[in-house]
Amino acid sequence: MIDVILFTQETCGACATQREKNDGLEDEYPDVEFREVDIQTDLETAAEYGVRKTPTTLVDIVRE
Repeated sequence: MIDVILFTQETCGACATQREKNDGLEDEYPDVEFREVDIQTDLETAAEYGVRKTPTTLVDIVRE
């Protein structure tokens, strides 16, 4: 499984731009899970991946 995680903040203008660029990717890549994480409200996930700045996009490949 492949996860694409977009780390954002509510007040980040560049994050809004990145969201627009990502819009529709779910339809093009149905086997990929796309998630968005707000680093101000989900501190645990941001810390798990070591994310401090936004926007940050990570690709996480989960091998079963």
